[in-house]
Amino acid sequence: MLFCANFTGEVDGYIRVFMESLPEGVHDIWGPAVGWTGFPAPVTATTLLGWVKRRLFESQHYYAAYSTASAFGVRAALRVRRELVSTVCDLEMAPDPEPRVAPALADLCVRLQHCLGTIDAPPGGWTEPVLGAGTVHGVVTVLPLLPGHERGLADALGRLPQGHLSPFAGVPGTHFARLAIIHRREDGDGDLGGLRNSYLVLAADVDAAGAKPADMVPFFRATFGALEPHAIWEHCRGNVERSPEAFVNVARRCTCPLLADYRDTPGQNVGAILDALRVQREFASVVVDPGRLPATSLDDLRQIVGR
Repeated sequence: MLFCANFTGEVDGYIRVFMESLPEGVHDIWGPAVGWTGFPAPVTATTLLGWVKRRLFESQHYYAAYSTASAFGVRAALRVRRELVSTVCDLEMAPDPEPRVAPALADLCVRLQHCLGTIDAPPGGWTEPVLGAGTVHGVVTVLPLLPGHERGLADALGRLPQGHLSPFAGVPGTHFARLAIIHRREDGDGDLGGLRNSYLVLAADVDAAGAKPADMVPFFRATFGALEPHAIWEHCRGNVERSPEAFVNVARRCTCPLLADYRDTPGQNVGAILDALRVQREFASVVVDPGRLPATSLDDLRQIVGR
């Protein structure tokens, strides 16, 4: 059973939030696993933290389309854009809108003051996303490796460019993506030593028409093209390095059904989230400049929201 997550903060804090906020849920998720600590029984919290951390596998490559924004920052930006668009629509319906702009802005400043924290640009600056079709869905594909290819694959993944230069930046509709190698542990942890093969895990949140493997075909095809020059697929079984079609066939067969799939911003595609972050920044720049606020017009607000 694979547990994949994108979260804000350090891993210890993330695990502790699970332990404190839904202890029975933690048991439901991990309780059937070999070596379970018995949590939430008394005096098992510390043991559980160590148990989970021993089972963490490093992501050799990780990409986030909005890497500098926290989960709260994304929710806040989406609310700012939603409220601002609604206000612009209301003003456009008014017979004499300009005198109403200043009071509307004052009201927005009060209601959205906790949503206007600044978000720094990522290294390399903000880039236009390659848009996909549909809204965000999760996909996890586990590709078996050829014998003895773990080191070669790890080296190839380590050479992948990071941040906005990541190959996944060119895969349409990608919110988050990770590549990780799972292999038999050599540290004596017996309940992790039962794997007969090593695997490359491709986990992503991507805009698609649905969550079925067939809906992910455009993502798989684009991922093959983006990573093919980096000699990644030659380490996997199934001759997936030969063509996009061969990779799509293997990736679809190796896609895991998602038993539980949670996302913080359902129904939003990567373009909408990045646009909301832009609107938040531009609106915040108006709010923090006292000289700009009284002079802001309806046309200025239209320009901010892109109407």
